[in-house]
Amino acid sequence: MGIGINDAGDSARRSSIPSGGAGTLSGGAFSDFYAGVWVYRASADVTYANTTGGAFVHCQAGAREMVLGFDSAGANLSDLSLRAIFNSGGGAGTPYFFPAHAGDDFLDEWVHYFMLAAGGTTGSQRMGYIRLADLANPVVQLRTNDNASSQYVNTLTFGNTAANNARATGDYAFARAIASASLTVSDVQSLCNNPATVAGDWGFWPMADNTDTGDDSGNGRSLTFNGTLTSEASPTLGSSTIVASLLAGLVGGGRLLRGISRG
Repeated sequence: MGIGINDAGDSARRSSIPSGGAGTLSGGAFSDFYAGVWVYRASADVTYANTTGGAFVHCQAGAREMVLGFDSAGANLSDLSLRAIFNSGGGAGTPYFFPAHAGDDFLDEWVHYFMLAAGGTTGSQRMGYIRLADLANPVVQLRTNDNASSQYVNTLTFGNTAANNARATGDYAFARAIASASLTVSDVQSLCNNPATVAGDWGFWPMADNTDTGDDSGNGRSLTFNGTLTSEASPTLGSSTIVASLLAGLVGGGRLLRGISRG
């Protein structure tokens, strides 16, 4: 099962994350962490009004933020573009767009949206997505980290922003976060296809239904569900068909390697 993000106040959130020391998710400058979640956007439910400005994954450090979601251009669902804001220097930050992902793309299928930072405060930051139907080809935006070293992830939100400004309507399931300086996009491909907790999870939230806020990693970092969430279906992860697709990407023309090279 999964949870349905439907209304403006709907979200799944972990707040009051320490800035350094025990329990920290990121390093300073939004560095050295991964956070991602599976999302299904049904064509029968998604409109411009409930998509514009919505965030799939949102990380906040005081007034600073990292956002992966849609912009607010135009007036139709097809006008929207998937946008990554890395927030160099605060304010609106630097937007990066995914030309192949408009608001009406990849409906009626499961897509994993994620943030990934590695290599410390002067390392790299990535945001992107992986389609369940095409795990071997992640799509990623990459930049060199130039955020301030005082910026730690204090609030992690799925399906909205920390201020509940706008939701990204859809069904959400299998959210995960890891504090690490060395994860790669290849690691994310494996992690997102795993329906169980793994060693090193900072938090793992299956979101089995609209009451399942629990953290299966054993770290006790439960989420808070805000709004009126519904219970929905979840993706089937770790199937032999998906594994075969990944193997085909490795040995069949280097598709997996080409996917990684884009990020």
